[in-house]
Amino acid sequence: MDFFARQFAAIRFVGAAYLLFLGLNTLWKARKPAPVKPLSTERAFARGFAVAFANPKTLIFQAAFLPQFLTNGEGRQAQLWLLAATFAIIAAVGDALWALCAARARAALSGRVQLLADRVSGAILIAGAGVLLAASRR
Repeated sequence: MDFFARQFAAIRFVGAAYLLFLGLNTLWKARKPAPVKPLSTERAFARGFAVAFANPKTLIFQAAFLPQFLTNGEGRQAQLWLLAATFAIIAAVGDALWALCAARARAALSGRVQLLADRVSGAILIAGAGVLLAASRR
């Protein structure tokens, strides 16, 4: 087995172990569901806003996608900042709306539905992701 194959196998097994840990943790918490405390609208919006700006994929996307819309010559940097700011505002509002919807859905889906979702999620993480990833050859 060459060096890169060993490194890939090591990363695969670490990932499988992490998925197994997440699955077992989810199943353990599903035994006794905690009471759900709904988030305030302001807190949910703040979480969505933080996710929008902390996501490194957004920066990579902007670096690859936005320059093709810039014109040559002076003012190129100002154009880039304007496009990036517009994209960031749209992404922040979208993510914040998702966070608000998720906060409301979390409060509505408490109890038996949450318990069932936790059990199914834990089983999927353990059987579907952790075991299959560890058993895969490539």
